Amino acid sequence: MEGPELLSATESELPETRREPLLHGAAATAARDAVEAIAADLAHRLTAPPEAAAPVVSPLAGGPAGIALFFAYAHLTFPDRGLDDLCLQALQEALALVSAAHLGPSLFSGFTGVGWVLRHLEGRIFEAEEDLGEEVESTLLETLTLYPKVWPTELIAGLSGFGLYFLERLPGERALRGAEQVIDQLAAMAEEKDGAVTWFTAARGVPPSQREMAPNGYYNAGLSHGVPGVIGFLAAAHRRGVAAGEARRLATGAVRWLLAQRLPEGAGSSFPAYGIPGSEPAPTRLAWCYGDPGVAAALWLAARSFGREDWEREALATARLAAGRREGGTGVEDAGLCHGAAGLGHVFHRLFRATGDETLREAALFWLGRALEMRQPGQGPGGFRSAESDAAGQMSYLEDPGFLTGAAGIGLALLAAISPVEPEWDRVLLLG
Repeated sequence: MEGPELLSATESELPETRREPLLHGAAATAARDAVEAIAADLAHRLTAPPEAAAPVVSPLAGGPAGIALFFAYAHLTFPDRGLDDLCLQALQEALALVSAAHLGPSLFSGFTGVGWVLRHLEGRIFEAEEDLGEEVESTLLETLTLYPKVWPTELIAGLSGFGLYFLERLPGERALRGAEQVIDQLAAMAEEKDGAVTWFTAARGVPPSQREMAPNGYYNAGLSHGVPGVIGFLAAAHRRGVAAGEARRLATGAVRWLLAQRLPEGAGSSFPAYGIPGSEPAPTRLAWCYGDPGVAAALWLAARSFGREDWEREALATARLAAGRREGGTGVEDAGLCHGAAGLGHVFHRLFRATGDETLREAALFWLGRALEMRQPGQGPGGFRSAESDAAGQMSYLEDPGFLTGAAGIGLALLAAISPVEPEWDRVLLLG
């Protein structure tokens, strides 16, 4: 398989989609300094001897595919720095990882994520004489055909993530067939009752860390692993004209189920992370992965895709309430995209761009500012480390160069706030 070739300087000019940056003045300077430090540290890691590099098993979430996304958008913002070369180097490392490792099809931890990034960056950063994602597409189609109703429905490691990959590959005929097949399997696995549609996570699909909490399984209400992620994929599919009738039917029922999970006013969050049969739902933290910001983003995407003003109102109300949570109970311990300050800043930034609501702009500024306050030069890539809690609840901080919880994702969120370039990379998070 031939690797990608860089576009010429004139071919890789900034795209037409531009907008006024969110950050100005000292905040913009601090963000730019942080981005440049992240770029320098990630560049050093790419050129380090192999024995100095930690093994990577999650190409998009924590490895070279996610780092390639960062260098791609850094290049589009600063086209005279040679950062496209680093993007290409990270992509080649990701391709080598797929060839050498026995990776599953997960969007964030498997070969599908590498395929998504290749497709997303083709024409932006590089050109290729052959279809670099053809093998990924063929393998994923075969996987869906041979093992129906096996995969979870979620975005991170399941059907919704597979579907998002196929949407990125449109208008190809096999991509259309794959996206339709994903929707068929979602329909086959759905629980439907009184007009509501949902998907249950059986005990075998519950992570070990959550089995004591939900020994018999649960309904997941997080964007990353649950029903909101399915809603987001269905909305994106409908917007692209894929199985529009079935996508609408499933999404309408899923939104009905989701809104029925809303907690009482004053509960601490608008939505829980889980619905556990026999247990009272509990409020959850503030994050993209689990919590109201992610739910609001999925509802807004669905509202716009299906033309539902009532869902817009629900999304905006949820986002506004989430914007008011800034201190105790947020669960924010680091700056990462998944459940950290930069991730919150980016979600609120995108919701502000979509709605024009000043409350959401202020929340975006607050959380991006908090992310910059967390920076400690010399401690982790670009001065950022990711927090990790053990089984006893003890917190430790790790060096994390990656996209989902580490420096590459933080850098992308900061770039989105200082650059006129539309952050279309966040389609993989169901934010664009």
